[in-house]
Amino acid sequence: MSFRFASVVLALTLWGWQVATPVAATEISSFRSGLVCDPGERGWICIDTEDIHLTGQGRCVFNKEEFPCTWYGFSFDYQNSKPGTSLVCTYKSSMPASMGNPKEVLAEDTDEGTYSLPLDGASGTFYNPQYTVLRTAEAGQAVVVTSSRCTVDGKEVARFRFNIIAPARSK
Repeated sequence: MSFRFASVVLALTLWGWQVATPVAATEISSFRSGLVCDPGERGWICIDTEDIHLTGQGRCVFNKEEFPCTWYGFSFDYQNSKPGTSLVCTYKSSMPASMGNPKEVLAEDTDEGTYSLPLDGASGTFYNPQYTVLRTAEAGQAVVVTSSRCTVDGKEVARFRFNIIAPARSK
C-alpha cells in the first residue's frame, strides 16, 4: 500500500503537479521560568523557580518612574516559526495590581489579562524579562500567585506560575 502511494506521489511530482505536504508548526523547547540574572536584552533565567522573593535589588522603570524591583521571567528556544507568529499569553493573579511598562500603565486593579509577543525569525531563543516593584505586605498577604498559559497558533506551548513573595511590613 505504501509503495503504491509513493509511486503516485512520484508520478505526480514528475508530471509537475504539486502535492500538499503538512506545514511544520512552531516547536518550543528548553522552556525555563524564574529569576533573571541580567534583565538586559540578552539576559537569561539563572534560577528556574516558581518562588520569586521581592528584594528590590534591581532598578525598573514603570510609568516613566524608576523603582527598586525584582526581575524574573521566562525563556525558550523555538524553531519552524513562520513570519508573523506571536506567543499569546493569558495570566490570572490572586491579587489585583496595576499592569504596565516603562512608558505607561496599561491596566489598573486587574487580576487577569492577555499579552502578545512576536517571535522573530524562523528559529531562535526567546527571552521575556518581567519585574515586580518592591512592596511590603501584611502577614497572610505576602504571596501573590500568578498563573500563565501561553499559546502559539492556538496550541499551548507553556504553562507556568510565579509565587511573588513580598517582605513583611515592619511593625
